[in-house]
Amino acid sequence: MDEKNVELKLLRCLLALVEESNVTRAAERVELSQPRMSNALRRLRELTKDPLLVRAGQRLVPTDRALEIARRVRESLATIDQALWTPDEFKPEDSHRSFSIMMSDYTAVLLLPMVLKEVRTRAPDISISVLQISHDNLQRSMDEGLCDIAFGYFSNLHPNLRISNCFQDRAVTIANRDWHDPDAPFDLREFLAAAHVGMGDPAGTMSTLDLLCDRELQALGHRRTIAARAPTPYSVARIVAQTDLVGILPERMALEYSSHLPLLIRQIPLPQPSFDVAMVWHERSHRDPGHVWLRAQFRCVAERLLN
Repeated sequence: MDEKNVELKLLRCLLALVEESNVTRAAERVELSQPRMSNALRRLRELTKDPLLVRAGQRLVPTDRALEIARRVRESLATIDQALWTPDEFKPEDSHRSFSIMMSDYTAVLLLPMVLKEVRTRAPDISISVLQISHDNLQRSMDEGLCDIAFGYFSNLHPNLRISNCFQDRAVTIANRDWHDPDAPFDLREFLAAAHVGMGDPAGTMSTLDLLCDRELQALGHRRTIAARAPTPYSVARIVAQTDLVGILPERMALEYSSHLPLLIRQIPLPQPSFDVAMVWHERSHRDPGHVWLRAQFRCVAERLLN
């Protein structure tokens, strides 16, 4: 790559293209016209000697090289943004701000302890509250300033919401390792023969992972036997650890729980793709120094999960 021909605006275009996987949405995000964004993509392809975005069916997907470049660019831009602050804009050690974060139990378990450890060290008077907000109410909550940052799997967001992918995960099956032979085959027949504990509320709303799994099974003409429902990932893990039931959890969370529960982790015998866990915030707070600082703390913790 010829670094002399790369400017910050072009790098921000690259990040938007990779994270949006859509030229129109990427253009809206960095406030460019679609033709100018298409020209930026052409320049980036020439500079990197990589297509960066390739068509898969009706959509565009980033290449492996594009994902790697975007990861490094994201880190570099965060460093540059922090370096450009003036000392009186935001001093973490003197701040008394409060932030409201939308997180599921899943993202809270993985990210929040390490973020709070950093915040308590560098900004002891900043407070963070975790909210349980449905995806349907996310837009209104952010428009009204009730939620500062949200984490999860998102699609079809309004253009006034910014999004940045933090890390990838995949769904796995968990079972009691004392009751299930780890060397025994675990194919679709065994998966369907087992009784499952689903994650969802009493009203019948299942977790995203459970819904995706059931849709794939339905397409094959199958369905699981749901013997119980539990409201949180930890309750699913605790039930599985003490019964013959099996459950579905994100792999990173299953590994976390298996450190102190007798859980056997197995790959789901379905073509389950990985999924992105993203951070979302409102355009209004995009350049707010306090928000920028806090988002940087979450990004740093998310980067550690990848290593």
